[in-house]
Amino acid sequence: DWELMCTTGNFKLYCHTFYPKKINTQIPFLFFESTDRCQTEYIVIGTIEDVQAHDFLTVQIDLKTRKKWDSYIKKLEWIYHDQETKTELIEWVMSNPIPLQKHFQYYFCRRYEIDNKLSYVYCRSYQNKQNVIEFAQKDCAQILKYRSCLKVTPQHGDIFKKGLKFSMLYYEEVDDDRMAYPVNIVSKVVLKSVENVYRASKQYSTENSSIRNS
Repeated sequence: DWELMCTTGNFKLYCHTFYPKKINTQIPFLFFESTDRCQTEYIVIGTIEDVQAHDFLTVQIDLKTRKKWDSYIKKLEWIYHDQETKTELIEWVMSNPIPLQKHFQYYFCRRYEIDNKLSYVYCRSYQNKQNVIEFAQKDCAQILKYRSCLKVTPQHGDIFKKGLKFSMLYYEEVDDDRMAYPVNIVSKVVLKSVENVYRASKQYSTENSSIRNS
């Protein structure tokens, strides 16, 4: 079950705790065992009236734009972009919001689709089976498992008109138990990050309004 953790304005954050399943090696694909480590998923649901879906998506998808407003970014770079599958491999190093703690290092694959009916951005952690990427930096905690799914629906069937509804599902697993923070702290950080996206999209709209109206 999903539990409401916190709200701010038109945004609500819910969390769901679970025990990930692993395959029993004795009878693969037929029997599953629960792991001992409890995990948590988060989802933020919201409505925005004064921002275009296009701008809300752009400030998150475009790496150059995101670097301008996201003060937590230490590094954000493409490793490669597969034109056929429209899949990107990205390295992201994020400053820890909690002082004097390790930064977080992510390697993830991303795919997205922008449409007037429904847009989505899907990210998942990259498994380094072919040693394509470097090992974790010493001052970073490696994010072993990560996934997020952002869905955006324009309220008026047009990404260039103001008004949208969105949901963002988020989950991660860090390689250091000391960096596994309580649910209430993570909830506040996740919700604050969505608020930052909203403010950035409003600023982006203001900066580009003169170009659109010319």
